[in-house]
Amino acid sequence: MGKTPGPDVTNKAGPAGERRTFTARFNRAVILVGFVIYAVALVFAARRWDFPRFDWRAAGFLAVALAGEFGAKALFALLFADALKRQGQPVGFAGSFRAALVGTAAARLLPAGGALTPTAMAWAVRSEKDQTAGAALRTSIMSYGGLLLLTGMALGWVLTTGRHPLLFTGAVIASLILISAGAVILVASRWLPRVVAILPERLQRHFGPTAGGGYITLREAILILLRVAAEATVLWAALTAFGIQLSPSQAMVAFGVSTVVGGIPTTPGGIGLVEGGLVGVLAGFGFSAGTVVAPILIYRVIDYWIAGAAGIVAASRVTGLRPPRAASPR
Repeated sequence: MGKTPGPDVTNKAGPAGERRTFTARFNRAVILVGFVIYAVALVFAARRWDFPRFDWRAAGFLAVALAGEFGAKALFALLFADALKRQGQPVGFAGSFRAALVGTAAARLLPAGGALTPTAMAWAVRSEKDQTAGAALRTSIMSYGGLLLLTGMALGWVLTTGRHPLLFTGAVIASLILISAGAVILVASRWLPRVVAILPERLQRHFGPTAGGGYITLREAILILLRVAAEATVLWAALTAFGIQLSPSQAMVAFGVSTVVGGIPTTPGGIGLVEGGLVGVLAGFGFSAGTVVAPILIYRVIDYWIAGAAGIVAASRVTGLRPPRAASPR
């Protein structure tokens, strides 16, 4: 007598399986449509505006930009792993890196996705540790505080080159606001448990278990500095590939200001806002729109679409969004 065949996994999916399949198809469609839109925009930009010839030098700088993108995610993962370790919930680097990618996908592809990043990160490591959203929240808050602080400092440094008095005054005020806001956020992270305690009960249960406080450590400060610097390097390398020469401080200002503008909860991942912000900042540095639009779009392919696609792949490995395999007969 032959052995009873294994269960037909493909027929057991039911409504939940259908929802997962729909979600997977929807996510793939978002990435595909985005790439098509950007490809069309790049072709239009290449024909309408100046577009430097693509050569081996440009390819090298774009490779640096791509490496910097994933290097920044690795540093964010280390920051998350440190926050979990402080709460007695250690997670391996592979898990924390997967969480960083999934959190990036949420921030890039969902409206107001930045607010969902901690939840997405905790969801990505739920098979290793449960209830890690508090540590993810601390990680996200500190990273944003570091972004504001470094952007303000870089803006203050760029001001030494001299500008129109009115523009100079406005930039000084913006610099002081960013530095103050970043410092307050970093210092206030020690009171995160108290903040969580006044949230609605449902959110307390979600964030509370690992919402640790304490002053920011030297290691955390270094990781934040390196992470933000790596993100700014992505922009610097992508623009340098096509002849847009920025100083490190200018690249930090352009990245920071455009990221803050893109954080306004309107479009997913600030798409459109970030690009517009970059054009505006670079115009302030003396570059014409005709020379920067195409390089900015290429930068966003790396920073937005490739990073988002990597997060979708990481999420699919967590949830099993890929088509189920039929069980092999025994």
